[in-house]
Amino acid sequence: MREWDQYQLWTRETARYPSEIYAVLGLAEEAGEVAGKYAKYVRDGWTEDKLRMALLAELGDVVWMVARVADDHGILFSEIVDNNQTKLRSRVARNTINGEGDDR
Repeated sequence: MREWDQYQLWTRETARYPSEIYAVLGLAEEAGEVAGKYAKYVRDGWTEDKLRMALLAELGDVVWMVARVADDHGILFSEIVDNNQTKLRSRVARNTINGEGDDR
């Protein structure tokens, strides 16, 4: 078992929600908070350090939510990472890394 998988299983200890839909909606919310912090960096002239600290906190929440969505559906982090690497390596090899669409 990889370290990421161990973290993912650990998140069960802090998961307190009535339905798996909570984690899906929470993931969207946390991703929005990441975008919001970056918007404040652009609009309000935050320093790079202030942005980094905000992103550190918010990205941690995103990772937790991804862990929960995946775990709720029986998917390990290692499967996600391996699948993503395979997909992206294939796109690079086929020179389809640019562009749009899932089926490139």
